[in-house]
Amino acid sequence: MSKAVVNEAVQEWVSRFGSNDEDRLIEQATIGKTMAFIVLQSACGYLDKEEAFGLLTSLSTYMELLSKVEPK
Repeated sequence: MSKAVVNEAVQEWVSRFGSNDEDRLIEQATIGKTMAFIVLQSACGYLDKEEAFGLLTSLSTYMELLSKVEPK
């Protein structure tokens, strides 16, 4: 996932949910659960390690960008 795609996803999220702290925390918790699932899938051999690393990197970038969104 490229940085442009991640930035578009963040902007879509802001437009759809607003940027209050509760929405942000819910979204970050969902991302955290997804990241844990990716780690488990990789550990069990269902995901290639390089593929898992790429997905985790994209999700962590997305989470970092969400943390920088200013409340409305």
